[in-house]
Amino acid sequence: MTDHREMKVVIADDDRTVLALVKSILQANGLRFVGEALDGNTAVRMCRELEPDIVVLDISMPLLNGIDAARCIIRYNSRIKIIVITMHTELCYILESLRAGITGFVTKDKLASSLPEAITAVGRGETYVRASGFHGY
Repeated sequence: MTDHREMKVVIADDDRTVLALVKSILQANGLRFVGEALDGNTAVRMCRELEPDIVVLDISMPLLNGIDAARCIIRYNSRIKIIVITMHTELCYILESLRAGITGFVTKDKLASSLPEAITAVGRGETYVRASGFHGY
């Protein structure tokens, strides 16, 4: 994968406040933000058009949730790396994300500290999971 500062990043979340926060984190870390979506269907379409290196997806979005959107994106282009951001801390969400081919999992309360790390890690081909308040089954 390319230098993390050259990576193109698309973000998708139905909360405009979270979108703004993620954009500011990307910009503060010198990352190229290339598009945003408010739902899973738009995120999938945008990934086909823009072919980003990394997509940051909320799990809970309208029209198509983040995990199903990730499956569609990966099926279309398996080189695109996916990081999900969520408030869900249950093990079932982490496992389902990993099974879908998602390589990054960050809880929203850890965005500022963990998202740059997650982008760097998945860009290197690693799996990255940071979930605060983790709950098993």
